[in-house]
Amino acid sequence: MAQNGLTPVRSVELQPLVITPDRQQTYGPGGGGGYLNSSGGWGLQEGPHRGEGPGNPHREIGGPNVMSEFMNEQIWNQKQIDADYTARFKTLTRDTERELEQKKVAAKAGQKLSPVQVAAAEQKAAVAMITAKQAQYVTIVPTMYGMHGQSPYFLMDVLPRKMMYEFLNSGKANPDSLMKLWTLYDDVYKAALEAKALSLAVAVVAGKLAGLAQQRDRLEAQAVPSTAQQDERLALITQERDIHFQQLPEFLQNEVVKSAGAVAKMSTAQALNHYMGLMQRLAASNLAAVGPIVAPPPLSSGGLTITFSANNPKIKAPLSKPELEALKELVYLQNNTSLGLKWVSYHDALLKQESARQLNETAAAFAGLAERAADADQIKDAIKFTADFYKEVTAKYGEKASAAAKELAGKAQGKRIRNAQQALKAFDQYKGILDKKFSVKDRQAIANALAALDKDMMAKDLARFSKAFGSVGTVMDYVDLATEAKKATQTGNWSPFFVKAETILAGKAATAAVAVVFSMMTGATLGVLGFALLMAVVSAWVTDERVGKLNDFIMAL
Repeated sequence: MAQNGLTPVRSVELQPLVITPDRQQTYGPGGGGGYLNSSGGWGLQEGPHRGEGPGNPHREIGGPNVMSEFMNEQIWNQKQIDADYTARFKTLTRDTERELEQKKVAAKAGQKLSPVQVAAAEQKAAVAMITAKQAQYVTIVPTMYGMHGQSPYFLMDVLPRKMMYEFLNSGKANPDSLMKLWTLYDDVYKAALEAKALSLAVAVVAGKLAGLAQQRDRLEAQAVPSTAQQDERLALITQERDIHFQQLPEFLQNEVVKSAGAVAKMSTAQALNHYMGLMQRLAASNLAAVGPIVAPPPLSSGGLTITFSANNPKIKAPLSKPELEALKELVYLQNNTSLGLKWVSYHDALLKQESARQLNETAAAFAGLAERAADADQIKDAIKFTADFYKEVTAKYGEKASAAAKELAGKAQGKRIRNAQQALKAFDQYKGILDKKFSVKDRQAIANALAALDKDMMAKDLARFSKAFGSVGTVMDYVDLATEAKKATQTGNWSPFFVKAETILAGKAATAAVAVVFSMMTGATLGVLGFALLMAVVSAWVTDERVGKLNDFIMAL
């Protein structure tokens, strides 16, 4: 069983979920509609039709009146089961939501958790609840297929009578066997309705997963992200992917996997987008294939004529996963066996419409997962990019310069950007050292480097630094600060720069200022003096804690 279904592998290869791995496909070409090796029968009995095989010594006693007497028990029990589950289905959404809240409370009980830990516990509780219900589903489904391997949802007027007929003419009928047959009817039908209930409950909880993930992501974004954190996000995204995909009927899962091709070299986000597009196309194909719905022909008997509506009143949308699988079987049986063609055009149209609906719903879920996966991948890339930046600073300006940059980024965590007056006052603490150290020629060289700054590269690098530091903003506005920095370097008047910065960065985390200045460093060809100047600028925005160290660093240049 471990190899069935969607498995969380690095290549994100979808594998078809086989709900009942030991059950052979019960419909399709060559299977006679009922099960394999049925000799082309109508699908609800083994071997040739009765009377077409070797001589039978038993007299057929399953006539209409006898059948009615024996079937009354099944009919009554089915009505009772229907009544019980109808009441349950009416409150299923509310009951499932209440169960989820109880699971979330239990996951947090007796622990002192931070807001992020609370969000993580609630998210994992939802996933665990779904996993448990899916496991129940897998154990129940074999019982559901207990009557000739067929799904009973739309065949309860056919399957029980067929099995009773076979039982009465088997030559082995006795009271104990009859009781077992009645019990089988009840067990099969209950299993079918329980599978429907589980499928609907999973859908309710699965619908909450995106919101729970967004809540956790929003809280985690307030701290510096880590690669391990993003790997955990991607693992949870994979779990959610599996959950949504396994909500599709088995035949749709097989279609998607068969059409997908190789995805081993795709990233998580790329694979999700690939499957999303594929499911959307399959949905569109199903809708395009919907044919006209024709009412069954009237039935005339004894001078009376009965007409039928175009739609089967007992089979309506929306259908659950197991019901749609049953409809797929029903359409096959109607088109390939002697089951009859009543409402077949409606059944076929509904099959295609419901297949399209479920494919589109799963595609929409995959779109959200792809967006989250892309964000996690971008953050991981940004973290690596920042680490490479520190290595580059070390190579260009030495270990002390790299250590100063790392320390400044760390000091910025949890702080807000100062206003223009505060920043200018702080910058004055460096001004004396800068004036002594920087000649007019040095200043012009730095200004020229800032003027030649590749703003497109700066914008890309700024987006990466922002991801790595957990800060966000309008990237192009930040890029405009490079122009103000160039002017200030030339004139020595930094007041306009800090006023402009306050306008753009007001209320932002101090890490945004660090991201802006670091992106200037990567976008312009600055020497060590330019690096020192920009370090003084960003320090003025963030903290006074490093004045002495930074002045010493500048003086040592």
